[in-house]
This record gives sequence, C-alpha cells and structure tokens, in this order.
Amino acid sequence: MVYVFLGDGFEEAEAICPVDILRRCGVDVKTVSVMDDLLVKGAHNITVKADIMINEIVHNADMYILPGGTAGVENLSKCQKLCKILSSTQAEIAAICAAPTLLARLGLLKGKNAICYPSLTDELIGANVTHERVVTDGRITTSMGPGTSFDFGFTIAMKFADRTVVEQVRAGMLLK
Repeated sequence: MVYVFLGDGFEEAEAICPVDILRRCGVDVKTVSVMDDLLVKGAHNITVKADIMINEIVHNADMYILPGGTAGVENLSKCQKLCKILSSTQAEIAAICAAPTLLARLGLLKGKNAICYPSLTDELIGANVTHERVVTDGRITTSMGPGTSFDFGFTIAMKFADRTVVEQVRAGMLLK
C-alpha cells in the first residue's frame, strides 16, 4: 500500500500526477487527509476528496508520499501522527517541492542526497543538495516541484511495478 498525504494548501499536480501514474501502473495507492474532513483544498483552490482519513491508515505501508505546497506542508507538519509515522517507519518515503523540508526537520535527510523547490534548498539541513529533477538515496526519494511531478511519479512507479508496465504507461501518456 502507498499513501499520499494531503493537507489544505497541497500542490495539486504534485499529488495527482503521482497518484494517477501509480494507479495506471496497478499500484495500490490511497490519498489520505490529515485535515478534519475528507475534502482537502489544494493551493489553487481545487478541492480533492481523499480516500481515507489519517486515523484509518495501516502502519505496514510500502511508501508514504508527501506532495508540496507551502501551506500544505505546514499542515502536514502540524499532524503529529504523520510526523510520528515518518520518524519511525522503515518504509520508503517520497517528498516533492516543499515537502523535503519536513523530512529535513525530522532529521530524515541527514547525510542523504536530496532536492526540493530551488528557493528552499537552504532548509534541507543535513542533506547533500543535488540539482537533479528527482533524487533517490536509499529509501528516500525527493523531487523539485510541479514541473517534475511526472518524473517523480514514474520514479516511484518503478519501485512497485514491472518496468514494461511503467514504460507502457509512460508511452500511453505521451511522455518520453
């Protein structure tokens, strides 16, 4: 199971593109609200109905995904349950845009190669900042922002789906 966490103010493309790609590749993925409602409002006023609330998640997930958006990441960081899960899990974690800064604050990027939205790289304390669109170091994958959402999604898909399936999905979506 892969969980994508949504807090009010999340960057829509950074959540929806990976979910779409993963589902097309046959990966079991659920969106999770960290708010008080299943309806979560994105940074650009697109409201998404999450699949489940955070109190419904099972702790044996294969991956936890954090989309960015400054306000969205603030809401994720206010969720004590999410921070506790991220700090204690041995599962894969993926974060894009502003979300890697939350991982840095939790000490999860210490000594890891990572990237985030370019203006926030100073907040990746303890990380080795790279300039790649998507970076995987061990069990943590990070990415730059909205324009890298497809690359981010396909990098994650390669962890859970057959390469042939992922390549077929990429071709079907007209992406190189």
